[in-house]
Amino acid sequence: MSNFALAKALLLFSQFGTQHPERSVTDLSQATGLSKSSISKILREFRAQGFLVQDPVSRRYRVGPQALAVGAGYFAGSDLVRCADGVMQKLAKRTDGTATLNVVCDSRVLFVKARNGGRRPAFSWPVGSYIPVHATAAGKIAAAFAAPHVAKPMIADAKLRSFTPSTICEVGTLMQQLSEIRRVGIACTFGESTYGVAAVAAPIHDCDDKVVGAISVLLPLERARESAHGTVVADAVRAAARDVSREIGTARYAFHDGTMPG
Repeated sequence: MSNFALAKALLLFSQFGTQHPERSVTDLSQATGLSKSSISKILREFRAQGFLVQDPVSRRYRVGPQALAVGAGYFAGSDLVRCADGVMQKLAKRTDGTATLNVVCDSRVLFVKARNGGRRPAFSWPVGSYIPVHATAAGKIAAAFAAPHVAKPMIADAKLRSFTPSTICEVGTLMQQLSEIRRVGIACTFGESTYGVAAVAAPIHDCDDKVVGAISVLLPLERARESAHGTVVADAVRAAARDVSREIGTARYAFHDGTMPG
């Protein structure tokens, strides 16, 4: 297979996910610009290998079991996921919220895992989805600490879509917030992506001091607005991110103490 053919195949396979679990050939052609005949040939091979299955009635494709087997290999082989798991469990119990792990993938942020310590999960997005960088605490962490050539596409791709009346959709306001996040090492959202859900996030650094992800806690909005509780949550999230960063090799974690920005 040539590099060009491989690129087309990967482009098509990347069109499937939590937001688009099923796709037709027409859908994929409109999304990628590839011809329907070319798409059909590639999808047949994915189906033959078990990476996709096809509904016999609708003729639409969805992800097959072989894709799950490959995806599970990420959890088994990722040092970040392995090191974060126990830390997330402790964080969820300490805050009585939902601890999440989010990984930076180029100019996007992937919601990888969640641990619930409260009475009910406070998910904003499905596990396995790419989260909006401008409306989530983990997304803002990624954008705040990204290199300029990466941060710009992050903001541009987000298109500053409004999810709730609290979503920040003005570039200047968002950039000011990102600057403050870089200073204090904590990002907060209050109902910006999901009604009634607040989040607090801190960056995870690798051995090269690069931000590779974020740990966050999701909790009901009314609890997050309590100043004393908010400070406790921020300190707990920062400590969790520091512990994971040290586990994966960072020599020095810059953010130790402090409170949640207003």
